[in-house]
Amino acid sequence: MDVAEQLQLLDRRVAYLEELTAHKEAQLVASEHSWECMTSSNVLKFLKALQGEVSTLRRALPMSDEVHALREVVNSMQGSVDLMKNKTQAMERNLRDVNGHIDSSHSSLMDKQTRMESAMGHSIGTELPAIRSDLKGLERDLRLKQDSWLKEAGMKLQAMQSMPGMLSKLESDFQQRAKTIESSIEAKFSKMEGRWGEKCSCFVVEITRLVESKLETKLDVALWEDLKIDMEASISTLREVLRTQRMALEGDLQSLRTTVDFRGDEIRALNRELRKLLVRGVEASVEANPSGSEGNYTVVIQ
Repeated sequence: MDVAEQLQLLDRRVAYLEELTAHKEAQLVASEHSWECMTSSNVLKFLKALQGEVSTLRRALPMSDEVHALREVVNSMQGSVDLMKNKTQAMERNLRDVNGHIDSSHSSLMDKQTRMESAMGHSIGTELPAIRSDLKGLERDLRLKQDSWLKEAGMKLQAMQSMPGMLSKLESDFQQRAKTIESSIEAKFSKMEGRWGEKCSCFVVEITRLVESKLETKLDVALWEDLKIDMEASISTLREVLRTQRMALEGDLQSLRTTVDFRGDEIRALNRELRKLLVRGVEASVEANPSGSEGNYTVVIQ
C-alpha cells in the first residue's frame, strides 16, 4: 500500500470517528438525559469503540522505517531532478555556443559568396562580348551548313523518289525472267522425256524384233537367259538415268522457285523500307526548315 492510499484510509477513519461522536451527541440531546443518566455499560462500550478506532488509526499510520525510506526516495528523486537540471543547463550553454558558431560560419559563408559573385560577375562581364561574337559566328556556320544539308537532302530525296519505280520494274523483270526460265526448263524436261520415251520405245521394239527373230530359230536356253538379263539391266539403267535426270530437273526448278520467292520478298521489303524512309525524310526536312521547305519537294510513293 502506497502513501496516497494510507492517507485516504486515515481520512476515512477520522471521518468515521467524527460521525460516530456526532451521532452519540445527537442521541444524548434527543433523549434529554445528561451524562449522569448513561449507564456504565454504555460508557464502557463507547470508550472501547473509541479505543479500537484509535488503535486502528495507529496501526494505519506509517512506521518510522517507512517514513525514513520515503524520505530517502524523495531525496533520491530530488538529487535526480537536480542532476537533470544541471544537464539541461549545460545543454543550453552548449546550444548557445553552437548557435554562435553557426552564426559566425553563416556570416563567413555569406562574405565568401558575395566575393565570389562579385568576381564571377566581373569575369562574365569581361568575357561576354567574346562569347556573343563566338555565338554569332557559330550561328552563321550552322545556317550555311543547314542550307547545304537541305540541298543535299533534297537531291537524295529526289534520288530516293525514283527508287520505288526502279524496284517495281526490277521485281517485274525478275518475275518475268523466272517465269521464262521455268517455262524453258519445263520445255526441256518435256523434250527430254519425249526423247527418252522414243528411245525406250525403239529399244522395246528392237528387243521385241530380236526376240521374235530368235524365236523363229532354235535358241539356246543359256543364250536366252543371258540376253534376258542384259535386256533387264539395260531397261533398269534407262529407267534409273531417266529418274535421276527428272529428280535433278525438279530440284533445279524448286530451287529456282525458292530463289524467286526469296528475291521477291526482299524486293517488297526494300520497297516498304524505302516508303518509310521517304516519309521520314520529308518530315525531317519540314521540321528542319518549316518556313521554306513547303513546296520544294514532291514525294511520289508507288
